[in-house]
Amino acid sequence: MLHWVPVTQRMWFKIAISAFDCVREHCTAYFNNVCIPVAGISIRLYTILPVFLYGAETWSITKAIEKRIDAFDQWCLRRILNVTWSECVTNFEVRRRTAQPLLSDTVRIRRLKLFGHVARADKSQDHSRALQACISPAPRNWRWRPGRPRQPG
Repeated sequence: MLHWVPVTQRMWFKIAISAFDCVREHCTAYFNNVCIPVAGISIRLYTILPVFLYGAETWSITKAIEKRIDAFDQWCLRRILNVTWSECVTNFEVRRRTAQPLLSDTVRIRRLKLFGHVARADKSQDHSRALQACISPAPRNWRWRPGRPRQPG
């Protein structure tokens, strides 16, 4: 159960898992043959990852969510390669066989690209002004008065 993941990201996990299962159900020949992992990887790249990564640029990523993203990615790759837990194949070996980057790294790269887009935007655009307001310090006259706030009246 994904109880620590926010609702929007939990929804994308479930949608991506159902997309993977749907593709697996309709393309059983790809997943049952030993010589077809390349086709399974390309199916993952073009059908499952776009579903999962939709809107990932705006997610707030914590270490727990990052672990969950990588676990989902590892689950997909193991199912594509037909690797079971009883074969004692390490995650590193699965990555080496598929030559795929970590999904959390892909999310991080997309977030940095979005930040670069916003940072290079024209200063008159709203998203650029919002970024400047977030990173610039508050003016000196924006201080609370010391003590308890006075009640009107």
